[in-house]
Amino acid sequence: MKKSNLIVVLGAGESGVGAALLAKSKGLNVFVSDASIIKPNFRKELEENNIPFEEGQHTLKLLREAELVIKSPGISPYLPYIQDLLAQGIPTYSEIEFAYQFVTAAKIIAVTGTNGKSTTVSLIYHILKQANWNVQLGGNIGYSFARLLLQKEPQWYVLEVSSYQLEFIQKFRPNIALILNLYPHHLERYNNQLSLYAKAKFNIFKNQVAEDFFIYGCDSPLLVQELAKAKYLSQPLCFGWEPREELNAWFDGNSICFHMKKDKPKGAKTIKIPIDEAQSRSKSFIYNSMAAGLVGNLLDIKKESIRNSFMTFENLEHRLERVCEIEGVEFINDSKATNVNSAWFALEQMNRNVIWVVGGKDTGTSDFGMLFPLVKEKVKALILLGREVERIAEAFSGIGKPMFKVDSMQMAVQKAFSLAERGEVVLLSPACPSFDMFENFEERGNAFKAEVKKLLAEVELKNNLSTKKQE
Repeated sequence: MKKSNLIVVLGAGESGVGAALLAKSKGLNVFVSDASIIKPNFRKELEENNIPFEEGQHTLKLLREAELVIKSPGISPYLPYIQDLLAQGIPTYSEIEFAYQFVTAAKIIAVTGTNGKSTTVSLIYHILKQANWNVQLGGNIGYSFARLLLQKEPQWYVLEVSSYQLEFIQKFRPNIALILNLYPHHLERYNNQLSLYAKAKFNIFKNQVAEDFFIYGCDSPLLVQELAKAKYLSQPLCFGWEPREELNAWFDGNSICFHMKKDKPKGAKTIKIPIDEAQSRSKSFIYNSMAAGLVGNLLDIKKESIRNSFMTFENLEHRLERVCEIEGVEFINDSKATNVNSAWFALEQMNRNVIWVVGGKDTGTSDFGMLFPLVKEKVKALILLGREVERIAEAFSGIGKPMFKVDSMQMAVQKAFSLAERGEVVLLSPACPSFDMFENFEERGNAFKAEVKKLLAEVELKNNLSTKKQE
């Protein structure tokens, strides 16, 4: 035990500040260090709670005096000062690991995967709330896990967890763990090794015991391949499209079918939940509903309650979000599509000609070629925005579709509208992270929506003036 009893939190975003507030509430000696300038709202929280901090630097001498370091997820474990801490033998935890030690009786549902995490955790949360369960939602969505621990403990926590959050796990143990899929993503973080990315994801079940459950998507070949090498003690359940002997959930064209044979190996009954009245019948929604529905069935929530939850669930902001229609042209915001696989799901669901707004800051590892067949079939024109315009233009150079490079979201929206005809769709589904022009996908999606609404106002004003002239 170090004499200082100092806990240092690295990073002053939602995760770091949540951890600092939790540490302070437990009477611990905490200090926050951020290599960047701290945002005003987080700075205010630190000041109001008398939590000392530094910004614009990490003082290595101070870090070496820590009893414990809590690392925010955005900080790579391979940075020199993190490696120095590990070499010094200083315990380094993720925020969710730190928060977990203060959980007393609540149980945890944790969801990870390359795509679909936010929708799935939100749907699980919606199912439990509809059934009048005492539940809180957080993690990589909304409030950090640590911040949730400042409130009265619920019956269940539903947490979205990324590979970054799962990197420094010691004891974190969800009662129900889900890995939805696994595709190459964030590989620059993991020395371009898929196995290291998978290992981080698999930390979600490494502390589970025989009474726990592990749910995974069987239609993700890389996930199935990597799982074959892994060891886990929990009870596995899997879901996929086509009914197969090993599946516990599948889609028959009209209903999601659940067969909980893990609980009742002899004579288990198949439960069918029609989704014809659900708000969305998109492929991604159905797939996420299989995973969420398995959780509902494990918790013995009634079939009608789960079905009602599917029907009343609203799509998340920035995920295939309908913005508005202008002169017969529909605008859809899918800014949360920060990788190629997410964009694939969005394009796959389009049944009209698409003007596709694509681009951002890629790591150089994305395979845009996998989108070639869908782009050829569904896309009328491409609007290229952001740092990767040249690479994306090269990837689709032989497709025979017009491509237009633009420098701003305003230009993207204006150009897309000029190309679109009545009955067509303008789709923002970037297939890239946003960090070249925007702070995050939310800011990018909000910029898109603002420009679309500005365009709507301009078109309405023009039409009103035209009508007055005719009068």
